[in-house]
Amino acid sequence: MEKLIFGISGVRGIFGSSLTEEVGERLGKAFGNFVKNEKGQRIVVGRDLRKSGELVKSSFIKGIISTGCDVIDLGCCATPTLLFNIQALKVDGGAVITASHNPEEWNGVKFAGLNGCFLNAENVEKVYNFYNKDISDSSQTGKIITDNEGTKRHSSAVISKIDKDNISKKHFNIVFDGCRGVLKEEGKLFLESLGCNVIEENPERKLEPLAENLTGLAERVKKESADAGFAVDPDGDRLSIVNEKGKAIGEEYTLALVGNWLLKKRKGIVVTNLSTSKMIEDIAIRNGNTLLRTKVGEINVVEGMKKIGAILGGEGNGGIIDPEIQYTRDAIVGMGRILECLASTGEKLSALAEKIPEYYMKKDKIIIDDKTSIAQLLSSLPFPKEKENTEDGIRIDFKDGWAHIRKSNTEPIVRIIYEGKNKDIMHKLDEWVAVLKSANI
Repeated sequence: MEKLIFGISGVRGIFGSSLTEEVGERLGKAFGNFVKNEKGQRIVVGRDLRKSGELVKSSFIKGIISTGCDVIDLGCCATPTLLFNIQALKVDGGAVITASHNPEEWNGVKFAGLNGCFLNAENVEKVYNFYNKDISDSSQTGKIITDNEGTKRHSSAVISKIDKDNISKKHFNIVFDGCRGVLKEEGKLFLESLGCNVIEENPERKLEPLAENLTGLAERVKKESADAGFAVDPDGDRLSIVNEKGKAIGEEYTLALVGNWLLKKRKGIVVTNLSTSKMIEDIAIRNGNTLLRTKVGEINVVEGMKKIGAILGGEGNGGIIDPEIQYTRDAIVGMGRILECLASTGEKLSALAEKIPEYYMKKDKIIIDDKTSIAQLLSSLPFPKEKENTEDGIRIDFKDGWAHIRKSNTEPIVRIIYEGKNKDIMHKLDEWVAVLKSANI
């Protein structure tokens, strides 16, 4: 039987195998005991639209209330919606039933604390320790309260922070791909509330909003002569963009475009992770700001942002973290900021993207688990090293490029991401990666 994957992104497993209803109840009991141990009592819970979602959520809630904690059930909602409501409802923690971009057979739980942020590695370890203990039920069963206003609270809060009036005047035509997920309705309503004419596109695509998965959306944008196409992932925290010419520009451009707009008005430090494109680094520097990189994982970026009072954060997977709204990746925020930029500049998305420093990036998956061997292969990169970072796997920086290899937080794989300033560098890196993938390690 496959094992559950426990990490800073919560827990994930294959439903019916490593993740069963019994396991879901045990996870709920573990999280309930964690919250009680932190002197808490009330927990908000939601889920995405996976077929196994209701079964996992019901068993998870059953486990929570067995500890004596109360549950506020938001039903189906986006991950950033769940996190927003932790603070809006002043509860002691929250959990969302989701496996994000993992294939349909997967499901999982992301845990969050009373600050509306995911648990860090130390606190996830505490939940895991409770999971491994045989703790009897509380003498008092907690209550379950249904709340259907969570999505409305979240969207209204985002709208209050962006220039709604200016956006509404433009009457943008937007093709929206909600990935058959929780933002299918919420995202559409959000865009319509900003005066957009929304054309729905829900193709049977792969779940990650990568450029190569958005051919249907790109064709629809071109056919409809739309101003933009927006695509999200199943739990609504990642945004990818198609420009008005019907070109999927890639999820790495989301943070870069939002940064190029906001960093003209904000001064300070931007935080992203070690696997994110240098585009945002160049943008930060040319606007008089600086950039800090953290380990991969949303909570690592968030903790870095909070520690230094960052003005913007995010990840190259299409995740925007705007501290003026909340400390989590949020596709709704991303759409709002992109529309705000389009409305204020009067420029097309293709023209805005041309102002972003150009890099070539590739992302791959490999089966390697020997860190020493990885280090040896990285030392053989066809470029002289300028900097090496072993904080999260290994990242090597060299003139006009970099490579990063690390174990995934969410899947039993090793990820390799590499980027270069020109095609010659990428060709050499492609050859190096081919050697890396063929090595019998």
